[in-house]
Amino acid sequence: RERSANFIAAELDYLHFLTDAGIRVAKPIPSLAGNQVESVSTHLGLYHAVVFEALAGQQRETADLTPAQFIEWGKALGELHLAAQQYQTPGRLTWRDHFDQIAASLPPHEQAARAALEHLTQQLSALPVRADNFGLIHFDFELDNLIWTPDGLGIIDFDDSAWYWFAADIAFALRDLFNDRAAQVELNHPALLAFAEGYRMAKPLAQAELALLPLFLATHNLVMFAKLLRALEAGEHPGEPAWLVGLRHKLEA
Repeated sequence: RERSANFIAAELDYLHFLTDAGIRVAKPIPSLAGNQVESVSTHLGLYHAVVFEALAGQQRETADLTPAQFIEWGKALGELHLAAQQYQTPGRLTWRDHFDQIAASLPPHEQAARAALEHLTQQLSALPVRADNFGLIHFDFELDNLIWTPDGLGIIDFDDSAWYWFAADIAFALRDLFNDRAAQVELNHPALLAFAEGYRMAKPLAQAELALLPLFLATHNLVMFAKLLRALEAGEHPGEPAWLVGLRHKLEA
């Protein structure tokens, strides 16, 4: 329901563009019928399917990274954003689309979230938008979406890619360093400094952009809060397996 065939096709178009730009991503594989997206109607609704090439390599955890690997991680994101500067094809959501969805889905009693939405809308609306600081970002450049190889990093899972400021991608990628809390962002954190050092090997990054990380982390928290509310809308169903009950309790917490 949240992802139409055209919306998915826009993601795949971006992946083809990045491949041509030399970025190592998991490329889509056409179906036997030659389609990149196959849509099938079922009694549960319309489903869309895509198959991607596997990327061989390793995945790592934040706690295990060396300073050199934080540099490599940042450099990979800088290279991605450098390529993204040249991509202007519409079809993916913007930050304003996200905020419109949040405004439409927040229950009336969620006053704190509505206040945060108004505040963040004002803050983001005042930011400059240029080709060198705004584009189609990955949105989830965390380690579980990176494949480490001797030849560099491969990138997977672009299904949340959206139009934001490039610095937002840095905040979203490193949110675990600060326990997902904007107030805990330390601009002098050694891991952040190493990440920024690597990023600057590929693309300029002003200190003023790094100073926006708390703002973007707060934005990410609001987006995820609204997603969790939507995930819990359906409520409980009779005969649910124990894992689903446990998941609901985790999301509620």
